[in-house]
Amino acid sequence: MPVTAAASQHRQKLKLQTFDCTGFFETFWAHVVTCAEYNRWRTADQLAHLKAALTGDAGQVLWYTDPVAVDSLSKLTTLLRSRFIGSRQADKM
Repeated sequence: MPVTAAASQHRQKLKLQTFDCTGFFETFWAHVVTCAEYNRWRTADQLAHLKAALTGDAGQVLWYTDPVAVDSLSKLTTLLRSRFIGSRQADKM
């Protein structure tokens, strides 16, 4: 049976998992990118979903950082990468 345009628009959304810095940031970031592409999020949506997904130590970044430093997707991802990748993340575990 052919799929109609209306049926293809009713696909299930991917749910973004949370990040508390106990896992690897790059793995989480790949998940964010996948969800954003599949769900067709605009940049503002991506920023809102990313902020909402941060919990624990990762979520504290939003509380202890100047709001101007996390008001765009690129600024926030740069900050998260600087804090939670590679040896820096290993030191926090």
